[in-house]
Amino acid sequence: MKVVVSAKVVTAITGTADARKLHQLLAYACDGRHAVLFDEPTGLDAWLQQVDEGSRAAYVEALRLSSRAAIRQPENAATVFIEERADGDWGDPVAKLSLDDALALLNQPLGVLVENSENDWHFCRGMMRTSEREIVDRALERSWITALHGGGSTLPAQLEIRLSKAAEGLRTFVLFDSDRRHPSELDLTWAPVPPQSCEGFNAEKIVRPKMPDRFWMLQRRFIESYMPRAQVLASGVVKETADAFFRMGRDARWHFNMKRGFDADATAENLGRSQDLYAALSPEDWQMLKAGLGRKLADRYEHATTSDFDWDADARSESESAIPNLIRLL
Repeated sequence: MKVVVSAKVVTAITGTADARKLHQLLAYACDGRHAVLFDEPTGLDAWLQQVDEGSRAAYVEALRLSSRAAIRQPENAATVFIEERADGDWGDPVAKLSLDDALALLNQPLGVLVENSENDWHFCRGMMRTSEREIVDRALERSWITALHGGGSTLPAQLEIRLSKAAEGLRTFVLFDSDRRHPSELDLTWAPVPPQSCEGFNAEKIVRPKMPDRFWMLQRRFIESYMPRAQVLASGVVKETADAFFRMGRDARWHFNMKRGFDADATAENLGRSQDLYAALSPEDWQMLKAGLGRKLADRYEHATTSDFDWDADARSESESAIPNLIRLL
C-alpha cells in the first residue's frame, strides 16, 4: 500500500512515548511491505536526528526506495493518509486514518477469499501475468497475503464477518464463481426467482455496494469453465467426451455444468435457467455430457503455473481486467 504521513502527526508524537510508532511505520518501508511517504520533511528530519545512526541510515534509504516504488504504483493503488483525526475514513482506494488505525490496517495481510483455497487459488495465480505472480509470490513468502477458504454457500457469511471489521474488511479481495446458467443472468437487473437459487448472485449482492473494486466475479459459471482443451484431456477426460463438449458454442461451454453435467442441472434450482443454450446439441453429444466431465477437473489447476496453459483470448482479457485490482492492494 501507499502510505502518506502528515507532518502534524510526526510533530505531535516527537518526544513522547508514541514516537515508537514511527519506528513501526518505518519498519514497513524497510521491509518493502508498504511505500511510506511524508508530506513534509521538516518534522521527520528533526525526529530522525534523535534516533541512532544505524537506524537513521536504514530509514533514509527505505524512504528513498519508497518514493521510487510509489511512482511505479497505479493511480488507484490502495492509499492511506495518516492524519490527526478521531474518526477513520476507511475508504478505497483512499483511506484517511489516525496513526493507530493505520498501523492496525498496515499490519493486516491481504486476505484473498476464494471458494477453494487450493484449486481456486491455483487458478487465480495461473491467470496472472508473470510479473504479477512474482509480486504475489513474494508477498506469500512473507505472509503479507493469504488465500482464505470461503466455501461456496458459506462464502457470503464469511465475507460479511470480514467486512464487519474495518481493518480486516479493507484488506479483503474476493474471487468467486458467477454460478450463472445463461449469459443473460450476468445482467445487473437479473435475480433468481424461487425456487431458483444462485450462490454467485448472493455474493455479488454483498460485494457490489460494499467493496466494488475488490472482487472478481467470474464471467463464466465456475473456474472449470476456463480449462483449455489440452488440460481437459490431461485431466483424464476421454477424447470423445471432450470433443462433444468443445463442439458446443461458446456460451454453452461457459455455462455448462462441467463437473456433474446435464443430469445435475435437472432440478428446481435450475428450472428454465439455461433457456435454449443446448437446443442445437445432438442426442449423442447430450448423452456423452449428461454426467459431466468429472469433479476432479479443477485439480488440474495445480499445474497452471508450471504447464503451458493455453488460455483463450477472452479468459486473458478478463484476468487482465480483474487481477490488477488485487495487485493494487499489496
